[in-house]
Amino acid sequence: MRNQNLIVVISYFTIIAGIFFAILNMDNFQLTYSNAGHPPPLFYSASKQSVQELDTDGFFLGVFPDGKYQENKIKLNPGDKLLLYTDGVIEAKNIQRRLFGKDRLRNIFQEISIKDFSNGDIINEIYLDLSKYLAHSKLTDDQMMVLINNDPCS
Repeated sequence: MRNQNLIVVISYFTIIAGIFFAILNMDNFQLTYSNAGHPPPLFYSASKQSVQELDTDGFFLGVFPDGKYQENKIKLNPGDKLLLYTDGVIEAKNIQRRLFGKDRLRNIFQEISIKDFSNGDIINEIYLDLSKYLAHSKLTDDQMMVLINNDPCS
């Protein structure tokens, strides 16, 4: 669907959509991606043992009729991981009304990825840390995470 068509749909329903769009080539593990106002996924490089945000320039989807979206590419080498998450994860607030935040998510993701946990264990450890941080605070938004890795043993 073209961006111009989305303007009509979005203005009718007064909805704004943020999206991270990616295509993973399974032959060479090259990820082509673009972002339109969504929290940028976190990419863990096993060779560098570090995490970086995968972000591109782009406003929310459908806001401008001739919106342009930057496209980037990155290769997922063996051991590399990609964490996609909703804003409900980083915007979750504890009892003191402090955000969980991107830095905290990034740090725990890197710490756990270095230990080479399984995908399920990485997600579980992040949710455990998030639950401890929130304690008895009420959830105000969805919290979803997806982990993709290039692990020949998975």
